[in-house]
Amino acid sequence: MAVTDARCTRIRPRKGCTGARTCTLVLMILPLFGAAMAIRTSETNSHGKVEDAFATAKLLLQPASGAGEGDEKMPDTSRSSSQVYFDYEGNPVDLTDLIRQKQEQAATAAVERERALVATRRLAEDDPCIPTPLPTFTMQPTREGLPIHEPTSSTSYAHDSQSYSGTIPSELGLYTSVTIFTVKNNELTGTVPTELGLLDAAEQFLIRQNALTGTIPSQLGNLDALTSNFRLDTNSFTSTIPSELGKVTKLGYRLQIYSNKLGGTVPTELGKLSKVSNYFSLHDNQMCADIPTEVEALSSAITNYNVGADSIGTPCDFDDVWPKLPSVLPSQTRSMGGFATSSFTGTIPTEFGLLTKITSMPLLRNTLNGTIPTELGNLVQLVGSSADGFLLQTNKLSGAIPSELGNLDMEARFLMQSNTLSYTIPSELGRLVKMTSGFYLSTNNLCSDIPTEVEALSSVLGTTYSVESNNPIGTVCGWGDTMGDSRFPSMDGKTSTTTIDYKQQGLTGTLPTEFGLMTEVTKLDVGENRLSGDVPTELGNLFKLNTTFYMSTNEFSSAIPSQLGRLINFVGMLALQEDGFNRAIPTELGHLDHMSAGILLGNNNITSSIPTELGNLENMRDSFELASNRVCADVPTEVQALSMAVSSWSVTTGNEHLGTLCCEAMPDRFTCAPTSLPTPAPTLLPTQAPTQLNGTGPSPIPTLSPTLLPTIGCALGQYLTDDDACVDCAIGEYSTSRLATTCDVCPDGTYNNKVGQSTCSQCVPGKYSNDDRTSCNSCDAGSYVYTFKVYTNETNATAYNTTACVDCPYGRYASTPQDRECLECVEGFYTGAMTKAVTCTACNAGKYSHKNSHNCSSCTAGRYSTSKASSCQACEAGTYSVTNGADACTKCAGGRYSSQTNQTSCQPCPAGRAQGATGQPACVVCDEGKYNDDSTNGVVTCTRCAEATEYGPAYTSTAGSSTCDRTTDGYYMTSSGKAEQCPDGVDCNDQDDVVLETMEILKHWYRFSASATELYLCPNKNCKGYTPTNESRRRRLLQDHTYDADWLCNEGSHGPLCTLCDGDHYLDSSSGGCLECTVQELVGPLIGFAVVGVGCTAIVLLRTWIARWAERNKRWLPQFGERLLLFVVTMQIIVILKFNHTSVGGKEMEEPYAGFVELLSAVDIDLPRLIPFNCLVETEWNHFESLKTVTVVPVVFFISVSILIVCLSPCLSTNGRAQAQMRFNYCFIRALLVGYPAISRQICQCFRCDEYDRGTDGGFQSLLKADLSIDCNTTMFRTMFAYASVCCFAYCVGIPAVVFLKLFRWRRALNPPYEDTARAVRARLKNKAMMADPIVTLALPFKPRYWWFEVFSLGRRFVLTSVVLAFSTWQDTTVYTIITLVSVHIVEREWAPLIDPAMGNYSHGLSWQIVMSVIYMLFLDAEVLAGPSAVYMSVGLLVFNVSLMGVIGASAATAIQEQVIKDLKLEKLRQQLLKDKSEDKEKFGKAWNVLIETGAPGDEQRLLAVLRQLASKTALGNGKQPTPRHKAQYRGVPVADIDELLAEADEIATEFHSALKGIVETYGGEYQQGPNKSRARAVEKIENDYGGDHTKLVDVVRSSAVFYTFAQLTLAVQALLDEGCTLNVCRAKDRFNNPTDFGYKDMLLNLQLQASDHVGELQLHLGPIIAIKPACHRTYALMRAVGWEVRTRACAHAHTHARAHERTHESCERAFKYKVTKRTCISLAPSLGRTTMLKTTWKMRKKMDRGRRELRRQMHLRWQMQQKRRLLWTLEVSRWWDVPTNFQRNRCQRSG
Repeated sequence: MAVTDARCTRIRPRKGCTGARTCTLVLMILPLFGAAMAIRTSETNSHGKVEDAFATAKLLLQPASGAGEGDEKMPDTSRSSSQVYFDYEGNPVDLTDLIRQKQEQAATAAVERERALVATRRLAEDDPCIPTPLPTFTMQPTREGLPIHEPTSSTSYAHDSQSYSGTIPSELGLYTSVTIFTVKNNELTGTVPTELGLLDAAEQFLIRQNALTGTIPSQLGNLDALTSNFRLDTNSFTSTIPSELGKVTKLGYRLQIYSNKLGGTVPTELGKLSKVSNYFSLHDNQMCADIPTEVEALSSAITNYNVGADSIGTPCDFDDVWPKLPSVLPSQTRSMGGFATSSFTGTIPTEFGLLTKITSMPLLRNTLNGTIPTELGNLVQLVGSSADGFLLQTNKLSGAIPSELGNLDMEARFLMQSNTLSYTIPSELGRLVKMTSGFYLSTNNLCSDIPTEVEALSSVLGTTYSVESNNPIGTVCGWGDTMGDSRFPSMDGKTSTTTIDYKQQGLTGTLPTEFGLMTEVTKLDVGENRLSGDVPTELGNLFKLNTTFYMSTNEFSSAIPSQLGRLINFVGMLALQEDGFNRAIPTELGHLDHMSAGILLGNNNITSSIPTELGNLENMRDSFELASNRVCADVPTEVQALSMAVSSWSVTTGNEHLGTLCCEAMPDRFTCAPTSLPTPAPTLLPTQAPTQLNGTGPSPIPTLSPTLLPTIGCALGQYLTDDDACVDCAIGEYSTSRLATTCDVCPDGTYNNKVGQSTCSQCVPGKYSNDDRTSCNSCDAGSYVYTFKVYTNETNATAYNTTACVDCPYGRYASTPQDRECLECVEGFYTGAMTKAVTCTACNAGKYSHKNSHNCSSCTAGRYSTSKASSCQACEAGTYSVTNGADACTKCAGGRYSSQTNQTSCQPCPAGRAQGATGQPACVVCDEGKYNDDSTNGVVTCTRCAEATEYGPAYTSTAGSSTCDRTTDGYYMTSSGKAEQCPDGVDCNDQDDVVLETMEILKHWYRFSASATELYLCPNKNCKGYTPTNESRRRRLLQDHTYDADWLCNEGSHGPLCTLCDGDHYLDSSSGGCLECTVQELVGPLIGFAVVGVGCTAIVLLRTWIARWAERNKRWLPQFGERLLLFVVTMQIIVILKFNHTSVGGKEMEEPYAGFVELLSAVDIDLPRLIPFNCLVETEWNHFESLKTVTVVPVVFFISVSILIVCLSPCLSTNGRAQAQMRFNYCFIRALLVGYPAISRQICQCFRCDEYDRGTDGGFQSLLKADLSIDCNTTMFRTMFAYASVCCFAYCVGIPAVVFLKLFRWRRALNPPYEDTARAVRARLKNKAMMADPIVTLALPFKPRYWWFEVFSLGRRFVLTSVVLAFSTWQDTTVYTIITLVSVHIVEREWAPLIDPAMGNYSHGLSWQIVMSVIYMLFLDAEVLAGPSAVYMSVGLLVFNVSLMGVIGASAATAIQEQVIKDLKLEKLRQQLLKDKSEDKEKFGKAWNVLIETGAPGDEQRLLAVLRQLASKTALGNGKQPTPRHKAQYRGVPVADIDELLAEADEIATEFHSALKGIVETYGGEYQQGPNKSRARAVEKIENDYGGDHTKLVDVVRSSAVFYTFAQLTLAVQALLDEGCTLNVCRAKDRFNNPTDFGYKDMLLNLQLQASDHVGELQLHLGPIIAIKPACHRTYALMRAVGWEVRTRACAHAHTHARAHERTHESCERAFKYKVTKRTCISLAPSLGRTTMLKTTWKMRKKMDRGRRELRRQMHLRWQMQQKRRLLWTLEVSRWWDVPTNFQRNRCQRSG
């Protein structure tokens, strides 16, 4: 309470005042000094200490009640009243007097304190330094400080909201009479003076809303008079809340210390403030740890309890330990949610094991290291779930897994993967049997085998069990860290290793200590190597070693490990010989008493005696070898005894020191101990007594030095009598001095029952010494022996018992005599006696007692207690008790409740509520869908509306309802209050008052009228749905029943299901909605038509180029076209199936495959879908119009083109017109078959009508499914139905029927009777009449026996695209489609009808594409695929389609490349063949010249003339040779087949050859008879060349004639021309006059005998020509096979005829033809290139254009027609090959 100088200087000096400083000292020191001196003169403590004067003065600041705070350090006088104390001088101080003095000092201190205060006040009143007008302290306050001039007797000090600043003066502590102290809402700073603790009369204390700092003084806890407000909030106090504030127990309204900077924990002592009722605010501070239970208990009684907004629940000093885990957490911690993935380092504190209430340990993904504390096994509350559990994964934890973790009673998620844990897995983890998921120990260093108990968890955990991954499971622990010895490659550390065998491996170095880890080893053999060093002692851990231990023949230099004696299971041979072992034999080897084979220790360097312990090896039978060592001393008898049983005993050999003491044999290693000589026993000689000489006594023995002992003294325990005699102390006495003249009585609490004792014995606790101190007596039960302490110095004291027993006071007991005090009877127990109680009995249930009670009290009704209770507990809400003394509260029965505590009964649940459980504080509100209408009987459960008899599953209710007045989701309420099921397409969920008329219609659904109970899914996206949110519209629906179905349609659409578009809109097939007709919308169709038109025009104009291009690429182009066509057909089916699928309610495909299918929808060739007809016509375009379009357009198109061809016929030859018509027919048929699915589907859609609900007014209306604008009960529908029926017969049935009939006509030609398929295919291609039919080309890709398969393919398309319309639901449609596809797919796969295997595989893949698309749509409808999986499937189908398109392109590119390569090769081959042909022609020319030279002049001309004569004789009128045929009968017998023809040939052959031979040989020729043609060759030729007509086979009988001169051949031919010749020539092929292009000449004759109709063959040859034919014919045959000979011969024929016509000048056409063709054939014969021929033709035509026109005018029509007929065969041959000829011919025809 110092007063500053500044303050005192402002006091006006008065008379007698010595100055301000004197005033200050007088005020402050005088009262303190007086009180201090008063206490200084009287107070001395038990140790002689006197308190400091300043400390004494501080007593003035302490409360004055009772003994005061200053007496807290005094000894407890309740335990002892007569103890003896000693001061520093050793003077005894009586304990009773000391206590009395202390009490007097306390009273004196209180009086002196009061006197000091009074003196201070009086001095202040009389002080001349203080102004006279003021009564006490009259010092003026500073301008900014709090006033201190008020009288100290004031009862209120209130200075609120006055902007005071500065600090709180300590002088305010003098206002001890203040009851209200408030200085709130100022600007005070600094700390709170401790002197404010003197305001012990204050009932309110408010210093809130300032800027005070520092700590809250603990002295404020002395304000024990506070009853109303105690507010320290809104300051800046730091440190902690003083625990002394818990002394303010009278505080009853408000305690607020919020909005400060207080830290630390909430003091437990605040829990004593049980009278606080309205405000208890500690929030907005920095306190931590848990809220003490005692403080938390206050929350139930305080209106505004707020201890939050701090760091409550977090560890104190948490930020200081970051980033390490705190070692202390609140004991009530239940979750550690903020510890995962937080970069914590360090170790896991063991204190975490104290968090027994924690439910999760998420320490994952940190960098924690060290071992896992075993204390974590105490966390038995870890239950585990899908998000928590014991989570330590992804750290750096090491060491072993504590076995204590097996105590965790977890259900899931025990995760410790990704650490560095090592050692074995504890088997205790197998106790985690409750786990259902998440047991991960992978990615550690766990070793050894997995315990069986842990492995058993895998069967339950399944895939969430992971232990072996990235762990060295199955290996010895520690093996992988150290064992990396390349000498032992097979040692991998597996725990299953049972053998270590490295015998004779040449090993060097030391033996690895890791071998001792292989505890499963039963055999060890490392003998015969060069191992050195020490033998690992760890080998003693191989406890299972039992058969082999071989280490012999190595270079060890150490002792034999004594640890080998632990191999107690070893029974084999211990082989250690020749190893260099030294030192002694371990005595532990004697433990190997199971060893039966023996022990080998020979040839070592053992330097010791033989251990006696080896005699224990009594089971040895084979060997005991110690030879060649340095064994010394004797062989022990026990060891020698073994030699009787061992078959091989070798000990003495090589042991030269055996039998010699080791110290003598090897003195450098052993030392002999000296022999102890026997000591003779002393002789007991008699001692002569001293003799007295001369009558004198014995002489005393002189002493060497004077003794310091008194001449007279007694032993301890004796006393000296007056006559200097030593007498033993009696019992009960003792003596500790040799000069004692008396013995002392033993002190209290000690005794002595022997005489002559120097000490007394302490009585045992519970006994006291009797009066004579000869024994100790026991106290009675119910009493105790008082014990005191005697201090021998400052710190040491000795306890002594008293000589009397004290009865136990009230509330204490002693069942046996006690020492120092009786036992306390704790709370919940009672003594049963006021004093001297011997028992402390537990209170029975229903009663209670406080501490030190002598009886128990009964609990009142509404309360209860268990046994040993210290208080009664109020019956909790939901329970009650009726009588007093209840040992438990009764739970409220089901259907009843009690919401308050201390209840004596329960109430029934009201209506709308129920309670099924017992002991509940409230009834549960009936859930939605349940009700309860009984409020009197207490209902246990609410009744489900769905299960109630009067209601049902359609009814529900709101929460807490007593009735079911609502409908469930999916139902609506009728006007009569009945619930009905909502139809599909409306939203009845989560809505109130759902009625039929106002139901919300979902998007894509349509309802015909407001009263209709059935809705329909719109087939497009025009239906926008309807929500009657507008109240006026809702009223119209309910009252006026006004409903417009077009409300449901988007703009631009109307009609049933919004399928009709307005006049200025059209239905867009891609978007599914009605779009406005614009110019842009018409651009697409117009462009499409333009492209088609341009394409057709280009085809017509470039037909010649296209034909040549097609001819060049004929090897791959047909296959490419077929594949492209198959792909188009497949996509047609998929597009139509997709459209049908969605039209019957199936789900749309997911992108991107849906967009791909939509992009290729044009292949469907559905014109009404592709062209916006609604924008092109005035009237509304309907399905009837579309039907007429798709059925009439093909017919009109066919007729138009056919007429066009006829109109262009003047410019075409008859054959050209036929060819044009044939090609158009082929293209039209192909196009018609491609559009067949779309046409048939359009037709079949006309036959399906569906019924639609129009409500109560309209009933049901039948509308066409494909076009809802057409009513099926109208005349237009009936007309359309009739027209569709005709079209169905014409198209759906007619097209397949026509194709089948056409193919059926050629069935025999399409399927020749050959077993070889390839041969049959070649055979049918030769039938030119059949190949002229365009429909036949449809069967060519298929094998001959499947000539009808195109019809089957059409049927498949019809079934999948049209018949499927008969099904109205997506389920039926899908089942039908899948069955059809699978059946067709199996049939196609089994039959394999296509000729090309690659094409078959491609077709098979396309078929799979259709199946996959349908399955994909099925999965979408069944919701098997949804979301990403549906998209993935869509992507897969798209990739598959694109791949198929890629296959088409790749195959085409490959074919083109191959064709180019082949053309190059063939061109080289052709050039070579042309060269060879030229050489052959030269050879034939030379041979011909030889014949000319050797013959007579004119022979050549005569021969050629005769040959021409023979040829002209058989020629027809047109100059051609006839086709000879056999007659149908031979000699009256029909020749019906090939067999009869061959029989006829056999019969006529002899006669035929005889006639020919006579002629040939007559004229010098050589006749060569050939064999008749075989049947196989005959059949092949008939089928291939003659279309199956056997009568055309005229070379069965055949022969050749060779002549060597022209004259011989001329004569022979003339003989055939003679009239009398018996042979008739039918046909003569003259190649002498018309030789082949490579110069070969001969003549082929078909002849028949005059008497026979059989035609045979004769070939006429010239010898020199036929001689070189075999070598030259190969070139001719090869060129003819590849077609090159045909073109060359055509040129030759055309050249020959043109030359003849030029000579005769009969025609300008022929002359012009000669000039063009001659030059063309001559110039192009080597190359045969069409391009060069075409260019040459055009050049010649330009040069001769004018002359040609002049010649044409002079031609006569009749002559022209005649020439055309004569050149018909030339034109036919050269039609495709000789382009210039055809071109010129056409030009002539047009000009004619």
